[in-house]
Amino acid sequence: MRDSFLPKQSTTSGVILSGGNCARHGGKNKAMIDICGQRIIVRIYHVMKSIFKDLILVTNDPDAYSDLDVRIVKDIYGDRSALTGLHAGLDAAMNTHAFFVACDAPLIKKELIKLMLKHWHPEYDALVPKTSAGMEPLFAVYSKRCLPFIEHHLDQKKYKIMDIYNYLNVANIDESILREHDSNLSSFFNVNTPDMIDAAKSMVD
Repeated sequence: MRDSFLPKQSTTSGVILSGGNCARHGGKNKAMIDICGQRIIVRIYHVMKSIFKDLILVTNDPDAYSDLDVRIVKDIYGDRSALTGLHAGLDAAMNTHAFFVACDAPLIKKELIKLMLKHWHPEYDALVPKTSAGMEPLFAVYSKRCLPFIEHHLDQKKYKIMDIYNYLNVANIDESILREHDSNLSSFFNVNTPDMIDAAKSMVD
């Protein structure tokens, strides 16, 4: 069957980036933080699993996620960063492009992910949400065409994801459209501090 007749989620891989421990949480893995009785990684997993047939988890601690029905890969580059995770996920993806989310975003909305997939076009190298706070590079779709540019930056010890955008065909989805599917933009809420954990608990549906 031709791809044009398949649901977009069938032709897109899904990738969860688990970056490891956080000093501001006492060295605890943020993916394992409990939000209203459920670990963040489990909340994210259930949303992603409901959308993507090819679901990948990038982590250097695979044993911590043995209870999840997900394909686990490790970083290829030794230096830990979001860009190395992006590289590993894209390299492992079975499809030509993949949607990425970070492991510390407990409030992601299925509707917003589906919006991203609906707006994806094969000519794009990346599709990234854009709000008044800036772009959201870890709630975005990337093509495998990005891999050479990512590798070039990693070889030079450059780890900022948005630096590769200068070499790519990057499309954005504006805030007004995003809010139609996630009115509070809670999908972009990351739990980087203890106070933000409490805030996330108060925002759970």
